[in-house]
Amino acid sequence: MKQPLWIFLVAFVLSISSAANGTPGDILTARKDGVEVYDAPSSAAQVVITVEEGRKLKEFRREGLWIKVLVFGEIGLDGWVHGSNVAPESAGTEEAAKPDVSAEEPEEPAETSLGPQFILAITGTPQQQFRARCKSVDRGRATKTKTVVGWIPHTFVIEGSAVSCRIHKLSQYAGWLGVKLNEQGRSKPLGAAQTSAVKGCVSVRSKGRWGRAWGRDRCARDRTNW
Repeated sequence: MKQPLWIFLVAFVLSISSAANGTPGDILTARKDGVEVYDAPSSAAQVVITVEEGRKLKEFRREGLWIKVLVFGEIGLDGWVHGSNVAPESAGTEEAAKPDVSAEEPEEPAETSLGPQFILAITGTPQQQFRARCKSVDRGRATKTKTVVGWIPHTFVIEGSAVSCRIHKLSQYAGWLGVKLNEQGRSKPLGAAQTSAVKGCVSVRSKGRWGRAWGRDRCARDRTNW
């Protein structure tokens, strides 16, 4: 016997809403091959990566039916997926997929290393190349330096209790470069700056070891922060 059309419509709506009530930190999976991850919550935005069915994604936050996620298996890569294209990972699957970290860190629970502390978003005129050099400090006061060379737009995450970054334009033509540093889970940026100089440089940092948080449209010549 044929089912009424409204039954199929209800089933479709429920399939969308099942992915619309998650919480930050949830592990999601792509429901099919070719799921597109965008740099903004819109299908008209730029695609940053296309993932296969079953790829794990970690939820940051939601805007309507769009979900900001971190893509597992790609260093510091995040973006937006439509809620209809992902589903919560089952508890059993999640436990089976967790790596065995006991051999490497027997005295420290795995939960202490989950999730980024800061999110650095680099925007501007598309197809410009940049170099970002960030120094972070952990709660044990040990410092770590990370250098990323890439193309605008780009977003990556930095773990630590404090961070200081310098971002240089590497392109030789006119255009602008902007950066924004956010603490995970907070919408107000800690620092933001932009430049349109041909070889411009901007700097941002969080509150912490190097003083108060700020964003500047230049990079100091001295290296006292480093």
